[in-house]
Amino acid sequence: MDSIWAMHQKRFISMGEVQKYKVWLNAHGGQLIHGVSYWETFAPMVMWTTIQLVLSLIIIHGWESQQLDFMLAYPQADIEEAIYMKLSKGFELSSGNTF
Repeated sequence: MDSIWAMHQKRFISMGEVQKYKVWLNAHGGQLIHGVSYWETFAPMVMWTTIQLVLSLIIIHGWESQQLDFMLAYPQADIEEAIYMKLSKGFELSSGNTF
């Protein structure tokens, strides 16, 4: 399974300047194979055009809306078995280093 770097800049809201940088190394979940590397796990995705359409309808009809953030739902979940990932592009090991 490939690995993916996720990078984020956390900013001060009032000034907009960077407070700190965050980086995560994640397993590429899009490469899971049904019945082999996952157990009925589902992560719904939506196209930006669908989000734009729904927001437009909310504005036009004066409906109320709410926002939920599930960004950290899975990255911090406990893992019950070993996960093997390929090293990211550009990452090199000097001889003798093992992981």
